[in-house]
Amino acid sequence: MTVQQYRELYLNNSQTPKKKPKSKPKYGNKKEALDGYLFDSQKEMNRYCELKIMLRAGLIRDLRLQVVYELMPSEKLHGETRAKAALRYIADFVYFHIERGQAVIEDVKSRKTAQLPAYRQKKHAMKSLLGLDIEEV
Repeated sequence: MTVQQYRELYLNNSQTPKKKPKSKPKYGNKKEALDGYLFDSQKEMNRYCELKIMLRAGLIRDLRLQVVYELMPSEKLHGETRAKAALRYIADFVYFHIERGQAVIEDVKSRKTAQLPAYRQKKHAMKSLLGLDIEEV
């Protein structure tokens, strides 16, 4: 191999940035945008549209998106140099249902993601620590 061939093969190729192929989402969802919000899936965006209709019809009020609940605060454990992050649950939607007379916490889940251990633990913690139920849609 000549010096020129070496340069063309190795130097030119290393100077052009290689794009990483986009990986597919783990559960096949596709992010969607609407009204300035970025939703994790088409199903979540569709539920948002349904809730907006219910809001206009006067069936619900106080619609909020991506509401954060702190289940456990950040804590520095003995012997650790850094504090452990707080354990949080982020609800997709929270609103007040007028006919039922109660606040509703909703999470849009497929059957598969509803069975994930991390989600089930957070759902359990929401009920046992805060006394709040999560409705899956």
